[in-house]
Amino acid sequence: MDTTNKSSSSSSSSSGKDYDQTPIRVELNVDISCNSCIESIKNVFKQLSNTSIIDKDFSLQRIIVKTTDLTLDILDCLKDAGRNPSISGVGSGDNDNSVSKTAAAVCAVGTIEGWEKGCGGAGGEGVHGVYGPIRILQTNQSNKTLFEGRITGLQQGKHSIVVHEFGDIEKGVNSVGNPYISFDNQSTPANKKILATSMVHQDGKAEFRVLSDKYDYWDLIGRSIVLHSHDDQDQLSKRLAVGIICRAAGVGQNLKKICPCDNQTDKRIDDPKL
Repeated sequence: MDTTNKSSSSSSSSSGKDYDQTPIRVELNVDISCNSCIESIKNVFKQLSNTSIIDKDFSLQRIIVKTTDLTLDILDCLKDAGRNPSISGVGSGDNDNSVSKTAAAVCAVGTIEGWEKGCGGAGGEGVHGVYGPIRILQTNQSNKTLFEGRITGLQQGKHSIVVHEFGDIEKGVNSVGNPYISFDNQSTPANKKILATSMVHQDGKAEFRVLSDKYDYWDLIGRSIVLHSHDDQDQLSKRLAVGIICRAAGVGQNLKKICPCDNQTDKRIDDPKL
């Protein structure tokens, strides 16, 4: 996986994936009942590069982790171990178990059967089968915003995620306007407005974890993220999928376990196949 437009703090993780290494906290709903469950999860997390449990609540069946791994990698790791996790909030990594004071957002890019529209912007538009959530976090670093996530169902080749002007998806990818950055000069070419680029291989996955100084967090809400392919000249080409950027819960801000869209316990955008 190759990414561009990373900050100078980016470095390669021990997994060999080139992600930005800004730590965040992730609050997870997960089936736990005792300290043996926690020890089991700690052993599972050894498969990841940098994820550790910093708080737990058996009564709520929740844990908080501090991590520089992709949130979807954390979910996959727990699912492979036979657990049933979902994300209830994300926050900056500076404070261990306090309620998050930084703002979070989510953008569900693309569409797939069974992925309901409505909750948290879930269910975008685009080529059927291309889908994935991008999580967005306002960091404590001045004017820097973290974007992380995974989009699947892609053909091999270079793909980029780009913020676009509008959150109007009435006409799918064609009604969201032009590529956009908050701190913009009108003469800035479209290719300089790329948020991140990933080289997709046989697994069909584009993965991103980038820290950007191009955006004011509050200016992002209600806009959109579009996944673009590249042409033979390495220019932005076809718009494959789009989603609307919506506010999301921070750590300690979400006590619900039921999605209001479909009244199903723990049915969230992190796993559209549930």
